[in-house]
Amino acid sequence: MELLQRTFSKPIFLLVSMHVIHMFTLLAYFLTFTKDQFTGVVLGDSVVIMSTSSLSICAVVLFAARIPESMQEVKQRHQRFLENIVLKSSQRDEVIQLVIDREVVVMSAGGFVQFQKSFILSVFGALLTYGLLILQLNR
Repeated sequence: MELLQRTFSKPIFLLVSMHVIHMFTLLAYFLTFTKDQFTGVVLGDSVVIMSTSSLSICAVVLFAARIPESMQEVKQRHQRFLENIVLKSSQRDEVIQLVIDREVVVMSAGGFVQFQKSFILSVFGALLTYGLLILQLNR
């Protein structure tokens, strides 16, 4: 799991950063338009970019957040298995103990952000907050 974390940490960080920057850029792009400049093509393009960026961020975070949940489930199953072994015999299996004692790995983006489900709300909350600030500055 540590190899997986080291391998994918930086590319995931770049991917999520790229999509967040796309969303902020699109927001700033919208703020420069007047009402008569909004055409169907501009709106369509913007909707596609915003929806694919949002979907990509959500997918990456949700799937990365499932890793520690799955590891916790495996750890609990091994714990129950060890308990059954201990109940049936007085010997402890050292390999199973190593699995149980191993820490749960949480995927992160370059060590900056841990991918948990709450990260999605943080990203969209920041987008909304800064979007409103930018909108107020333009008035």
